[in-house]
Amino acid sequence: MLNTNEMKIFIEKHQLIEQSRVSFYRYIDDFDGLDEFDDIIINLYKVQMVINYQFDEPVEYLQILLSVLGNNVRFAEYSYLVTLSGEVIDDSLIYCK
Repeated sequence: MLNTNEMKIFIEKHQLIEQSRVSFYRYIDDFDGLDEFDDIIINLYKVQMVINYQFDEPVEYLQILLSVLGNNVRFAEYSYLVTLSGEVIDDSLIYCK
């Protein structure tokens, strides 16, 4: 388990914020429907450590959330999941209501 300082060092060492931004742009390059927005801006929103339990076994990872704004309106969050060894396990675009 990482403490807060170790988590910050881990994020910086693995360049996870930068990787999540690059991954977001790669994600939307393959995605239709975002061309209605003139300018898409992404901002770092949250980094959190998550422990999910699958079949009574803990699965630990870091979740990096980016706010996605278009036409000056926040319309989605991009979620980027990374294991504690630095391996990317998932990403998704979550639309806001």
